[in-house]
Amino acid sequence: MGNSGLGHVSDLPTVLSANGLSFAEPPGLYSRHHRDPGDSPRSAASGHRTPTCLMTRLVHRTVAVLTALSDKTSTLHELHLRTGIHRTTLLRILEALAEEGLVRRTADGGQYQLRHAIRQWGRKLTFRDRIVEVAGDLLPAYAERVKWPTDVLLLHPSLPCLIVVETNRPKSPFPVKLNHVGHSVPLLPSAAGRTYLAFAPETRRRSLLDRIISDGRPSSGLPPNLDALQRDLDEIRERGFGTRVRFFRGGDYRHDSKEHDGLLAMAVPVHRRDRLVAVVNTQWSAKAHNEAEFAKRTLAQQTELARCIEAEIGQASAKR
Repeated sequence: MGNSGLGHVSDLPTVLSANGLSFAEPPGLYSRHHRDPGDSPRSAASGHRTPTCLMTRLVHRTVAVLTALSDKTSTLHELHLRTGIHRTTLLRILEALAEEGLVRRTADGGQYQLRHAIRQWGRKLTFRDRIVEVAGDLLPAYAERVKWPTDVLLLHPSLPCLIVVETNRPKSPFPVKLNHVGHSVPLLPSAAGRTYLAFAPETRRRSLLDRIISDGRPSSGLPPNLDALQRDLDEIRERGFGTRVRFFRGGDYRHDSKEHDGLLAMAVPVHRRDRLVAVVNTQWSAKAHNEAEFAKRTLAQQTELARCIEAEIGQASAKR
């Protein structure tokens, strides 16, 4: 109801009608198949709920949805469990909030989150939230040009690894495993992790390496020669993108994969004012292209996506 201009409860019948709903019994939100005890009072003359009651119920439910989303990105099922609101009702509320620019659906289509613009209404969303929002807005257009699955990753807030914060994998036509939002990626063997280490400030890189060594996880893929790692990172900085090491089988930070996933990957950095903030990573089947072929085909588009993310988050920063 983005342009409905609802200013008074007496406008409710007109607004509902304009949006294809019946004022007498709005489907979904207040249907006879989903009533709560609090749906009363009703008009004594008509037996229908009063406009004031309808507005109050709608406001309460909308606030409940916004409150649930203020904590974390959530699926429709998670919102249903947290709010107790019927799924049909939830969809209508989420669609209306999305039209108003307050809520967005993640690029993989499975979760909902608050938009950056709502931060002045409640808790302040972070710069990381803004990166996720921008990436989610840009990934669908990128997927039209590069069909292979692409993730945007940030440094994990507490572990020495990266975490997938946005992905277009469910929309990719290629049968590649679904690294979901929240998937953790080791730094040393992965394309995304090596790219992050290559472009991170020296002090952060040393701190991360120290943590990986002390952590001692087999899935971390620590090479026996740190000098060799440094040469690899120098090469990544020089050419502008990173690839995964040959022995990496595609597991996550917590669990090493027992079998090779048959994939290759290429990652490029995302900066804000010359400071590394994220990594864009694309994976493809090793049977389809080798690394040189894939870089020739898609590196320009992948780098353009990173630059677009940089431009969008830069504009957001300038407005604040």
